[in-house]
Amino acid sequence: MSANEYEIAFVIPDLADPFDHRIARIEESMDVVVAGHGGLTVATVVTAGADAVAAGRRASAVLSSCGLPAERTYPDLVSRQDIADRLDVSRQAVGNWVRGERHAGHAFPAPINSVVGGVWLWGDIVDWLRGTGRDHDEPELEFPSLEDHARLDGFLMEERSLA
Repeated sequence: MSANEYEIAFVIPDLADPFDHRIARIEESMDVVVAGHGGLTVATVVTAGADAVAAGRRASAVLSSCGLPAERTYPDLVSRQDIADRLDVSRQAVGNWVRGERHAGHAFPAPINSVVGGVWLWGDIVDWLRGTGRDHDEPELEFPSLEDHARLDGFLMEERSLA
């Protein structure tokens, strides 16, 4: 089975220094962007694997070996406005897609949660875009599904319990 490139985000321990040497160590193995999100420190990595769980386990091992163990995954959730912004379309266009008024033959993904009008996993949106033939900025990246996030979070919990 060939490896795909996956973008996966993890919550990691807080970093006081944005130029922490551990980030450079991670970059030796994979692309990484570390940023703060609402009081959390999130490392978003791009790494290869046979599937999202294998890629996530590999990324988790690299993070741990660099002294920044993953606490949990950080699903890339997007609102209608986020989708519109990322795709450079109007919020109304996204609303049409959600209501099934465009691309009726390829149903828009169901939201992960209905809070504030709905939030979706970005990976589900990318899959939908590919199915409709729409252009997007991440044609070669894959993203974990909700099940993949659950499996990776279970793995991370088990790893912490063994430590």
